[in-house]
Amino acid sequence: MNPHALPGALLFACAAIAGIIAAAAICGRVNAYDDGPETGSPPLVALVAGAALIGAIAGAHAGPHADVGHLGLVAIVAGAFVGAWYCDVARGVIPDAFSLGPLAVITVLAFVWHEPRMLVSAAIVVVPFAIAAHLSRGRGMGWGDVKLAAVTGAMLGASNALLALALAAFAAAVGARFQKRTLAAAGGGVATATLARPVAFAPYLIGATALFIAFAAL
Repeated sequence: MNPHALPGALLFACAAIAGIIAAAAICGRVNAYDDGPETGSPPLVALVAGAALIGAIAGAHAGPHADVGHLGLVAIVAGAFVGAWYCDVARGVIPDAFSLGPLAVITVLAFVWHEPRMLVSAAIVVVPFAIAAHLSRGRGMGWGDVKLAAVTGAMLGASNALLALALAAFAAAVGARFQKRTLAAAGGGVATATLARPVAFAPYLIGATALFIAFAAL
C-alpha cells in the first residue's frame, strides 16, 4: 500500500466530517421548500468513505513531493461538496457556504498561483447552467447547482467539467425516471404533486465530479 494514501484518506475524511457538521448546523435553521426536491436522509457513512477514497487516491498520486496547496484545495472542495450533498438531500437547498465559499478560495489561489485558466474554466461551465436555471426558473436547474458547476469547472478544467456534468445530467434523468416509476408503483396514495417534484441534482453533479477527479489522479 502506498504510504501516502493513508494521510490523504484521513485528511479528506476529516474534511467530509467537517462538511457534515456544518451542513447539519445549517439545515437545523432551514426549511425545505414545498415545491423543492423530495427530502431524505443523507448517506453519512458513504459520504465520509467516498471522500476518504478520493483522498487516498489523491495522496498516493501526489507521493512524497505532494503539492500541499493543491491537495488542500481539493480537500476543501471535497468537504464543501459533502456539505452540499447533505443539504440538498435533507432540505433540497444548497447553501452559498458550500458553493461560493470554495469559489472564493479558488479565486484567491488562482491569482496566487497565476492560474487564470481555473477562473476561465469556471466561467465557461457556468454559462450553459445559468441559461438552464433561468429558463427552468430554478426547477429543472437550481442556482445552487450553477454555483457548484462553477467549482467543478475550476477544478477539472472546462472540457472535463462539461463531460462530467453531461454524465451527471444523464444520471439524474435516469434517476428521476426510476424514482417516478417507484413512486407510481407504490399505489394511489402517492400524490401527483409528489411525482412532479424535481430531483436533487447536487449528488449527481458531485458524484460525477468526484469520479473525474479520481480518474485524473490515477
